[in-house]
Amino acid sequence: MTPHNSSALGHDQDEVDGVDSIDDLYDAVQHTQWARFQDILAATPKNPVNDSVLLDVLTWAAKLGRTDFVEALISRVDPLQDDSAALIKAAQYGHTECVKLLIPCSDPKADSSRALRMAARKGNIAIVEMLIPHSDCNAVRGHALRVAAGFGHLDVVRLLVAVSDPEADVHSEALAAAAENFNTEMIDALWDFSDHGNALGFLRLYDRGDAVEFLRQHIVRKQH
Repeated sequence: MTPHNSSALGHDQDEVDGVDSIDDLYDAVQHTQWARFQDILAATPKNPVNDSVLLDVLTWAAKLGRTDFVEALISRVDPLQDDSAALIKAAQYGHTECVKLLIPCSDPKADSSRALRMAARKGNIAIVEMLIPHSDCNAVRGHALRVAAGFGHLDVVRLLVAVSDPEADVHSEALAAAAENFNTEMIDALWDFSDHGNALGFLRLYDRGDAVEFLRQHIVRKQH
């Protein structure tokens, strides 16, 4: 089952000159039919309508991790014209090689560095490492760090805590997320970077009484 809906995309199949069926492109990608895909792509003239279709197919290929198809498509269309949606999907679904291909021709900061935030949420350290130099690690109040801490991705947190802005106090929010999950190892990783009082304040704000007590006891142990 492909995600394509020609009417939703605003394309009538008959309008796409050179493509016998838009769905054929999606099917070729989904079923890894490389020769069929190459034939359709070669028969597709370059024009704005076709480019829009190919951008949609690029995002689909990136989501599925079809590296060869992604490479072929980025030679035909500019991922920036689709707000770097292909990079975001590749990062979200953990396709490292696709991310590597897409970074140079995309904007990793698109949609508030969503590609990094998705990779951090999934705990994909290889993709996080690739995206950090090209992304805004403090976007959306340090969401990448906070979500990595909340989901217990310790190695990702260790990467992100060193590049996040301490002035934005995202470390304290991440510490609060770790305490909410009663994750002592995560708390220790964030300890030296965080304002412990602020972390307690975040937990009290959201009425996380058990987490407040857990973190308070941790603070007491650290002081003795």
